[in-house]
Amino acid sequence: ASPADSWAALALTGHVPLGAFARVCIVLTAFGWILSMPLSIQIPLLLLPNGRLLSRRWRVTLWIVSAGFGIGLLGFSTVPGPIDGAPPERHLVNPLGIRALGPVPKTLAICGAGLLLVGMVLGAAA
Repeated sequence: ASPADSWAALALTGHVPLGAFARVCIVLTAFGWILSMPLSIQIPLLLLPNGRLLSRRWRVTLWIVSAGFGIGLLGFSTVPGPIDGAPPERHLVNPLGIRALGPVPKTLAICGAGLLLVGMVLGAAA
C-alpha cells in the first residue's frame, strides 16, 4: 500500500477533506495496477534467470512494456468522468480527466493495456 492509498481511504471515509490532493490520490490508487504490472510481472519475467535479457532481441519486448506503461498511464489518468473503484454515492470525478480529448483517453488506455498484455505474454515466452 502506498501513501496515496492511505490518503484516498481517509478521504473516502470522511476523515480528511476531499480536496484536489485526495482526488489525485484516488486516481493513483485506482490506476496503480499500471505501475505494478511492469515492475512485478513483465520486467522480472524478461530478466529471469540472471537479471539480464536473454539476448538483444528482447529489448523490443522491454520497449513494448515501457510503451504500454506510458500510454496506459496517460490514457487511464485522463479519462473524464467518475473514478472507477470509488464509491458511486461520492460522485468522484477524475480531476485529471480531459473531456476535450473525446475518445482519445479511452483509446490510449485500451492500447496501453493491450501492450502490457502483449508484454506479459512475451515475458512468459522469454
